Amino acid sequence: MAWDGYIDNLMGQDMEDAVIVGCQPGQEYVWASNKTGKLKDVTAEEVQVLQGHDRDSLFAKGLTLAGCKCTMVRDGIKDDFVPYVDLRTKGTDNSAICVAKTNQAVIILKGKKETHAGVVNDKVLRMADYLRKANY
Repeated sequence: MAWDGYIDNLMGQDMEDAVIVGCQPGQEYVWASNKTGKLKDVTAEEVQVLQGHDRDSLFAKGLTLAGCKCTMVRDGIKDDFVPYVDLRTKGTDNSAICVAKTNQAVIILKGKKETHAGVVNDKVLRMADYLRKANY
């Protein structure tokens, strides 16, 4: 499947970066990404932490995505509709990031600094729902 079109669909004037990464054990590699963004550097370990069982630690200590420190805002990873996590980057950037999980992938979308988190969340959840229904 050609995944670049999905990245193009996610990106827009309000978005800064996007990546789609495999989420099955041993397959946590980048399927597609915004070529000029930093999220393409997300590691397998970072993807595993996002899906891990120690959810309290993520709220207390935060996490990194492609080396960028983030604070967890909302944990919906156990959501029946589409598992997701809302994050905020730390530091001067302070951008919204939403991560949604499908059957086989994790979609990560970062909004521009001025983009409302709800806009980022909505875009990712719709894409994840579509991919889940297509058995991805």
